[in-house]
Amino acid sequence: MFLDSDDELVYKLLTRDKVEAVLALQAQTMKQENLAIGLGMFEEDGAPEEMNLIFKEIIKDGTTLMAVDKKTNELAAVAFNKLHAISPNTFHQMFSISLKAKPKEGAKDELETFIEENLRHQTCRELIKFLDDVCSLVQSKVDVFERYNVNGAMELFYLGTNPRYQGRGIGRQIVEKCIEFGRGLLNGTIERTSIDGDILEQHVLPEIIYCVVASNYSQRIVDKLGFQVLHEVRYEDYSFAGKKMSERIGDVHRTARLQTRNLVSHIFWHEFYNSPLSHFRIHHLAFFDFVRTAVFDQLLGLCGPVQGEGGAGLTVMEKRLTLVDLRSNTCDLMRRPRPRSTTGRPSSAQISSPVTPGDHVMKPV
Repeated sequence: MFLDSDDELVYKLLTRDKVEAVLALQAQTMKQENLAIGLGMFEEDGAPEEMNLIFKEIIKDGTTLMAVDKKTNELAAVAFNKLHAISPNTFHQMFSISLKAKPKEGAKDELETFIEENLRHQTCRELIKFLDDVCSLVQSKVDVFERYNVNGAMELFYLGTNPRYQGRGIGRQIVEKCIEFGRGLLNGTIERTSIDGDILEQHVLPEIIYCVVASNYSQRIVDKLGFQVLHEVRYEDYSFAGKKMSERIGDVHRTARLQTRNLVSHIFWHEFYNSPLSHFRIHHLAFFDFVRTAVFDQLLGLCGPVQGEGGAGLTVMEKRLTLVDLRSNTCDLMRRPRPRSTTGRPSSAQISSPVTPGDHVMKPV
């Protein structure tokens, strides 16, 4: 299944002929992965090879995306994704690579069992534990289920870019394709398929996408794409085998974050456009797009300036990306009383405080 393509690359679901290539790229890029470095995985013989076993399990989900060079057929990048089913009673467990789907009460799912039975190296187990610790801390600070009210999620588990293709913005592009893919699963326009092309049961409809981002580069990508920071930990605070993670990683990358993004916003517009409204109905898509653009521009004025990297102002399109979460943010803004000056027009001095990146906001690329 093809998601889309540009002049150089085609983005599509993993197929059997590329399985060995994506696993090889994962093994290659893992050497740049901060969690693996910080925990000393490459100091333990056989540990990196053992981690490869987990990725062989993850691709069974039928959600692994890849970017392939049109001219050479070379693999440029890969994104390993996983689906998670959620219920109010099991939501605190969602942010864990241990859950492939909601298991029966008292039972373990296949991936959790696989990890327990197959991971023998200490650094591999410590990496899993680190991810689980980061995620479990979130539940103690934020009631995420109440906040998002979702039944399914997609985890961007790992993203790797071929060193020969790094520095071209492919990391951001493939994350965008992951968002597009998740939305397609949610609205029924895309189906999961096995590596042999067989359609898989659509047992989970992801309403959010989330990831643990361990480097400045990947954090910058997901920030720009509207991911919200739920929790952040410092490598300085974690030690393994007598060394702090920060001692192995260095000073460039200092934190790992758990970040998430809503996938339902486009569904909102689709439902709005197709619903018979009591007082009017929009008949022309072009006119609807004009109205939608006008609403976004108006909201930008209500929210005040949105700052980008280094305090630089964002473009209109980038600002719109920060406001795309309509169900949880935009509707609240539309209900907010609009401050007015003595002249009856909105006063910039009276407008509410700017939207913070944390309110609208992977593995290493």
